[in-house]
Formats: sequence, C-alpha cells, structure tokens
Amino acid sequence: MQRRWIVIILSVIVLIMLGLHLYYRNVQSGEWIAEDRASRAAQEQSALKKVNGVQKSVWEDVYYIVNGIDELDQNVVVWVNQEGTSVHKEPLKQGSTKEAIQAKVLSRSPGADIITIVPGIWEQQYVWQVFYKASKTEDEKVHYYYDFYRFSDAGYLTTYTLPNR
Repeated sequence: MQRRWIVIILSVIVLIMLGLHLYYRNVQSGEWIAEDRASRAAQEQSALKKVNGVQKSVWEDVYYIVNGIDELDQNVVVWVNQEGTSVHKEPLKQGSTKEAIQAKVLSRSPGADIITIVPGIWEQQYVWQVFYKASKTEDEKVHYYYDFYRFSDAGYLTTYTLPNR
C-alpha cells in the first residue's frame, strides 16, 4: 500500500514537471524564433561566421543585438530590427567598451549599482543602454535610472529616471 502511494506521488511530480516544461517551451518559443531570425539575418547580411549571443533591446523599437565574430575574426555587435530588414554592424574595437561605460556611470553616480549595460538604439543612434539604481544623496530614496551613451565614443546622451511607487 505504501509503495503504491510513493509511485502515485512520484508520477504526479513527474507529470507536473513535464507540464511546467511544456508550458515554458510554449511561452518562450516565439522569442526563440525571433532571436534565431535575428541571428540568421546578422550572419547573412553582416558576414558573421560565429554568433556568440543574442540580446533583446526594447526602447523606441524592438532590436536584437547579436554579438559575434566576423570574417576578419573581429568581435562585432550587430543591431537587427524585429523584422530582420535593418542590420547595422560595428566592430567592438571601434566603439567604446562596456568597462568605459561602467566607469562613466560610476563617475556620474558614485555608488550606483549597475544592473545591465547593453547595446541598444535611442533616437536612431547606436548606444550603450545602462540600467542602474542609485540614490543621489545619502537620505534620498533609491531610484532606478536608464542612461544612454553613444556606442562610438561613449558620449553621454541622456538619463531617464523611473518613478518610485
């Protein structure tokens, strides 16, 4: 009798796990298809020989940021719009680095807790988009911010402050 209950409980657990897995795949499949489309567009239109990763950037429009290696063995960043019709490639060595952007954010907001630094698009410019939290003074509440810096030269563009609840 006890053995039967163990089998039933294990079967229910396995069915729940299978159901969660199928649900996750169903929810994510659209995003995986879009990332794959962006990756293929970047490879075909920018002569990438290897894709290292794809990130989604959403601000004014949806872009997929493809990191990879081109035919000259350079690390490159490729911006691909959601439809895969607009592709722009920049070698990483010609742009500013993530580390330079991090240093700029920390010089503007000492003590900031940087959450993400990703390439993106802002007002038709190729940028680094920085999401971080900080308080501007000791007694002020913590706010969340988006900073934008030009990808090419790390020039500061703007900051958006998210409202506290």
